[in-house]
Amino acid sequence: MAFHELDDVAAYDGVWACACLLHAPREELTDDLARIFRALRPGGVLTASFKAGNSEGRDRFGRYYNYIDADQLRAHLAASGAWASLDITENDGSGYDGEPTRWLWVEARKRG
Repeated sequence: MAFHELDDVAAYDGVWACACLLHAPREELTDDLARIFRALRPGGVLTASFKAGNSEGRDRFGRYYNYIDADQLRAHLAASGAWASLDITENDGSGYDGEPTRWLWVEARKRG
């Protein structure tokens, strides 16, 4: 199921979106995050990762990415729900394409 199809309400204790939401079109990201927020039970946790950047584009395999910076990501999260806590950390690594990648990791908790 794509995130824009998520209609559950208070159904999950957590959502693990490792390298998933980074493929969502940027104009859909706030709505996708709001759907996740709604689907989490009180106290539920979202963990998600994104490739850092300031553009949208495709990698050498033709896959779409919404390369985003921490401030933009924080704004999408703030617009998606009243998270009790929100932490964004950054680290260096690589992706499936083997290219050096700056990763953003989100951990957000819904009020319990």
